[in-house]
Amino acid sequence: MNTRHLFRSASIPAAIVALSLGAGGCTVGPNYERPKLEPPAQHRSAPAAPAPESVADLNWWQLFQDPALQALIREGLANNLDLRIASARVVEARALAGVAKSYLYPEIGAGFGTTQEQRSRVGDPKLTREQVPDRTYSNWALTGSLSWEIDLFGRLRRNREAAFAQYLASEEGRKALLVTLVGDIASTYFYLRELDLSLEIARRTVKINEETVLYYTRRLQGGVSNRLEVDQAKANRAVTAAAIPDLERQIVIAENALSVLLGRTPSAIARWKPIGENEVPPQVPAGLPAQLLERRPDVLQSEQLLVAANANIGVAKALFYPTISLTGSLGTVSSSLSDFMTGDSIVWSIGAGLFQPIFNGGRIKRNYEAAQAVRRRSAPRCHAARTSPLRHGAVELPRGAHIRPAAVRSGNRARPGAGVAVPRRHPALQGVGRRLAAGAGDGAAARRGEVTGPMRLPRVS
Repeated sequence: MNTRHLFRSASIPAAIVALSLGAGGCTVGPNYERPKLEPPAQHRSAPAAPAPESVADLNWWQLFQDPALQALIREGLANNLDLRIASARVVEARALAGVAKSYLYPEIGAGFGTTQEQRSRVGDPKLTREQVPDRTYSNWALTGSLSWEIDLFGRLRRNREAAFAQYLASEEGRKALLVTLVGDIASTYFYLRELDLSLEIARRTVKINEETVLYYTRRLQGGVSNRLEVDQAKANRAVTAAAIPDLERQIVIAENALSVLLGRTPSAIARWKPIGENEVPPQVPAGLPAQLLERRPDVLQSEQLLVAANANIGVAKALFYPTISLTGSLGTVSSSLSDFMTGDSIVWSIGAGLFQPIFNGGRIKRNYEAAQAVRRRSAPRCHAARTSPLRHGAVELPRGAHIRPAAVRSGNRARPGAGVAVPRRHPALQGVGRRLAAGAGDGAAARRGEVTGPMRLPRVS
């Protein structure tokens, strides 16, 4: 009789479970559709025929053949504070994705306890000494509980989808920061080597100007020259000498900036050999536009954020529908341990509940509208992130095609002590940042307007 009553009482919750499992594919909200963007067969105005090789296929230690720079990059990857923050955010997002997934499963718990109770003899009902000699009671209880929200309309599944996309976006953001960090360390290092070369040329030029002033002074003393030539030579010497303190100040500023990227206190930066006069930048393949879009972390990050925004629409829409939950418990209660696990001590309960929101002042509707607005805002950002690399490649790759020949011509013409002007950019250093931006990619920072000079590392907020 008790067994039949048990099965009859559990039939309604079991039917609800069967109905929920049968409707498990009912997930409200739009499914994600990747935005269509047909990349061109090759970069516009590309100097050569398209090739599958790309700068992203190279490891940074293969691209930068400079032992001092390689040591600095390794130090930056290990100690940079922004990169540490980004790595911690990846761990946080992965944990939150696990939390969102856990809501799909039942929650099971167990409890064990004992209670001691003394009842009143003068209360209602009254307990006389003849009826109840001992009015002190003790109970031992061991219970197990189960609660489960049936994801009938896909709210929990959409929430897990959004959390997982956020985790992937944080990982791609960490990769983008890593690429930017490597590029910024290399750019600042090359800028330092450029300043070193400029300082060396300036000091060499001052020495030549000193000899020139001495030469014209002797000519003036011999009566074969005039005061104007001497004054002009002294003016040239003063102009060149005035550039040396400014160059030294720029070197200190660049070293301090590079120290911040390396996660150390401001200090001197070790350099490799001086820039060679015939040093030519390596030939770096540009790759195909389609490959560029599939491997740039900032592009992948923007798409994952769009996936998360799309899934959150389903989460918001599911709040319009009923929430179904199941609860149950099973245990044993006895006043003595000898009867603790007997059949008469078994207690159980099972139940099902349904909650349908009716009125909440428009909160659910406004939340749904906000989720749709976030989706509409994320779509243009994703499109901009995918088109920006193509624009950068179309601008920078043709410009970089002229750098290598110019460096070769400059190296062939270079002579020690030639000229008195301090060069602003050595040909062997030109284009390194452009090639990194076009091939490996720090387009997110450039698109946000944070690329100013050799320092381009975005702050992690």
